Amino acid sequence: MTLGAATRQLTDPRQGGLTRHYGKHRAIVTDNEDPRGLGRIRARVPEVLGDVETGWALPCSPYAGDGAGLYAVPDPGAGVWIEFEAGD
Repeated sequence: MTLGAATRQLTDPRQGGLTRHYGKHRAIVTDNEDPRGLGRIRARVPEVLGDVETGWALPCSPYAGDGAGLYAVPDPGAGVWIEFEAGD
């Protein structure tokens, strides 16, 4: 199965040559039981991390604030798009 991604991988010399991952990446949800109740998930992003699970990822919503906002928490096994903040 080819996952593909709309992405660019750049090496940033200012960051000690670390590879940055920009754009959207296909991922599979592995955990949605956020201990802080923020709607975060953990996922596998095979194209970027192989079989390593991400840390807790925040949802991307059109707006949010104190008492405002919306999100839907996907079930484990669901396909989602992941973006890395500042490519990290």
